[in-house]
Amino acid sequence: AEPAFQIGQCYYRLGEFSSAATEYRQIIDSYQESEYVLKSRLAIGRAYFQSGKFDLAITVFEELINNQPQSEFVDNALYTIGDCYYNLGSYAEAINAYEKMIRQFPKSPLAPDAISGIQWSMIQKGETTEALKVTDSYSDLINNSGNAAEFQKRKAELFVNLNQYDNAIDIYRKIMEDFPESEEAQNAWYWIAEIYKKMENTQLTEGALLNQITKFPMAISSADALLELGNESFKSQEFSKAMGYFQQLENDFKQTNFAPEASYKIGKCYLNLDQITQAESLFRKMLRLTPANPYVDFAQLGLARVAITRRSYVDAQSYLDTIVGNRNDVLASEAQFLKGEVLYEQERYRDAALQYLKVKYLFTEYPFWIVRSVYSAALCYKNLEDMVEAIKLFQSIQQNFPNSKFADLANQHINEITGR
Repeated sequence: AEPAFQIGQCYYRLGEFSSAATEYRQIIDSYQESEYVLKSRLAIGRAYFQSGKFDLAITVFEELINNQPQSEFVDNALYTIGDCYYNLGSYAEAINAYEKMIRQFPKSPLAPDAISGIQWSMIQKGETTEALKVTDSYSDLINNSGNAAEFQKRKAELFVNLNQYDNAIDIYRKIMEDFPESEEAQNAWYWIAEIYKKMENTQLTEGALLNQITKFPMAISSADALLELGNESFKSQEFSKAMGYFQQLENDFKQTNFAPEASYKIGKCYLNLDQITQAESLFRKMLRLTPANPYVDFAQLGLARVAITRRSYVDAQSYLDTIVGNRNDVLASEAQFLKGEVLYEQERYRDAALQYLKVKYLFTEYPFWIVRSVYSAALCYKNLEDMVEAIKLFQSIQQNFPNSKFADLANQHINEITGR
């Protein structure tokens, strides 16, 4: 039964939910005494849920609850029934399912999600005032759950989604005051910073991020805070300041995925400070690590930038081809952009435009690099005096990235071309 279940799981992870459900059904029919029968029933319901067959999912979950009422999966089934009704737009039924789950399993780790489900169902029904009172109505359950800080966090998130930012900030501050040892308290300043960012208050955002890294330096959100502070300093061309944040990030979070990126960005700071030798030394040190080490691809990207700076375009191209050939993530999207840069610097504008536009088509999940690539491609066509194509690309930036600095730059170029 276990191999068959794993095959079903493989189909599930591949998004082939119908094939996954078929595998799970075979387990139920062929291995009736196996422990995997119950797991398969739950998995079938999830497969139906993921494929949008919410009515079928509800039927499967209700069968599981009725046939195995003592199962460890009943709380999960009840909760997901609520999610099914929510997705069907049957909000009253969703609320009933969530409430039933909370009544029967008040200590379930899904209880905070169920309360959030009740709140969002009420909001969809137009009962926003009542939704905001839900947490208070479960105060006894919350206080006895051991998850009180998490419940309060969910309430803050609801206020954020309703654009009631001051109320959310008050809750996060209260979490730090009432539950100072909780995980939520140790990450609260970062969440407050995210709210200030939504409010477009740069000064308060920076202050909250600094509070995060000062008061809770080893919390995981402090890694995010250091990365943000470093990126903002880099964007402001305060490269020495940015380097300090990235160095702290690498030192304090050595065993995380943040460390390789931090090391790479330290090298970029060296490059922008015209300390090319130091940058190359750092990147080559990273490259000497084992091939599977995440530092290695960052090192190759850094060495490509060094090679571009030194106009060693063949070397740069070799590094970039390796990254794009090995990966399909944000690092590869940056490498693809740099492939365009290599050609642009050689004034091979038509070839450069082709490489830039590949970012748009191959790396659709990374708008940061897409907008830069489309803008650079437009500049290529402008240099080729193909103004029709240039204007088309500049206009696409205005349409797809209206709030970016590139939209303003695109507008300037269009005015220059059209003589406005």
